[in-house]
Amino acid sequence: MIRIENLVKRYGRRCALDHLNLEIGTGVIFGLLGPNGAGKTTLLSILNGLSTFQAGKIHIFGLPLQRETAEIRRRTAYIPQSPAFYENLSVLENLRFFGGIQKIRGAALRQAIVQALSVNRLEDCHQQKAGTLSGGQKQRLNIAIGLLNNPRVAVF
Repeated sequence: MIRIENLVKRYGRRCALDHLNLEIGTGVIFGLLGPNGAGKTTLLSILNGLSTFQAGKIHIFGLPLQRETAEIRRRTAYIPQSPAFYENLSVLENLRFFGGIQKIRGAALRQAIVQALSVNRLEDCHQQKAGTLSGGQKQRLNIAIGLLNNPRVAVF
């Protein structure tokens, strides 16, 4: 599903990724471990189309990342570590807003929201302002937003 060949990323003279080769198959849970400065965040930024690279090839779903970024983004979700929602909106309002950004509409949006609330155990607080949620509930809301488009790949 994700194939990386000889990936090179430099920041000036500093090499963050030096000919990285990696293949992650379908149905796999994969974790990146390493010390600070090892290139973990750099790799995730590249995979999400947020950063460029100097050399190598990346294919996701068999599609070349550099030419098919928009299509790949439709099939994936990036769920940041820090909360990325509006604290003054309710849980439901956040889900509606971010679903709209992802161009999910009508019955499909309603179904996606019901699923996201259920999977993340947020039904009981769907009317609550996001800023008043507990830390764990905020993380679950972040995940719920990321899963609205039913991604084939979720990057945390």
